[in-house]
Amino acid sequence: MSIDYTDIVRLSDGLAERKPPNWLIDGILEHGTFSAIVAAAGNYKSFVALDMAHSIAHGIDWHGRKTKQGSVVYCVGEGLQGVYARSLGWHTHHGLDSGKADLYLLKIAKGLQDADTAKALYKAVKEHTNNNPPKLIIIDTLSRYSTGIDENSNSDMAKFIETITNELSLPLNCSVMLVHHTGKVGSSARGASALNGALDAEWSLSKNGLTATMKNTKSKDHAMPDALVFEMLTTPIEPDSNLTTLVPKLVVNPFTEGALTVEQELRGEGRTRASKAEALFAYLQDTYDGEGSLTNLEASTISVAIATENLSRNWRTMINNIQIKRPDFEIRAETLAEVLGQLETYFEAFKTS
Repeated sequence: MSIDYTDIVRLSDGLAERKPPNWLIDGILEHGTFSAIVAAAGNYKSFVALDMAHSIAHGIDWHGRKTKQGSVVYCVGEGLQGVYARSLGWHTHHGLDSGKADLYLLKIAKGLQDADTAKALYKAVKEHTNNNPPKLIIIDTLSRYSTGIDENSNSDMAKFIETITNELSLPLNCSVMLVHHTGKVGSSARGASALNGALDAEWSLSKNGLTATMKNTKSKDHAMPDALVFEMLTTPIEPDSNLTTLVPKLVVNPFTEGALTVEQELRGEGRTRASKAEALFAYLQDTYDGEGSLTNLEASTISVAIATENLSRNWRTMINNIQIKRPDFEIRAETLAEVLGQLETYFEAFKTS
């Protein structure tokens, strides 16, 4: 391929044609980019990726950030039934009709470093979306869709990236997001460095109980945004169902909202790592406050709801945390329901003081 006259542009002419960022999720995910969510197994990366996918597919705000509505293709490398359950739970939580989601699932996993396979996916996507290209393709996980290559080989990884770019991202004019694992040690993405070098943006996820922290670890063209902290809320898959899943809820950033209340401190808000006790309290409050006073719960009901063998130990830890923060507060109760009642009374007294 040769270079001709039109391949060189004067700076002033180029700047005149420059376009502002085109965000799929304001400040988080830009149109036409190559990004990744990286986390160890079990650190909620698929939950967050699906949350993004559903928000764009419905065109609703993603935790207060505007989205650009459009088709999303989610490549499900494994656990298809689990994705169905998470999707149902997400729609139940948000009160939206799953039938109106402009979301498509690839149910099989094949190596997309193969040009013919990538071209076949391109054709299938075009047909399903009626030639209206998707805004985003999510590949979950990289290892499931790169079978046959050596993850540690820069040349193999470069081939995968080149094929994804040339056969999917560019012809469809869409963003591609990878869901990828960390290595055995540390929080960096597993495998060859060529991957990180090709990314426009990378996010790292870590968890502490039911709290997930999402940190930006690479932003090629923009200032790194602040870390996002989510509470993973337990949600029924369908209304009145006993089957549940998790849905992320963004924690309020206290540094922009002013001083924390005691209640926010007990929920672990404003910290990248909430304790088990704080996560426990936040879960109870989010689950039951909408249905009535926490004092109406019996200890047995709470035990079933939380479904943990360490309930009493975690609860005692929370009480100890309260007493450390507020030495004037005394706990004199035998049941968890009574403890909740005292906490609720204390919160009300504190707010009016």
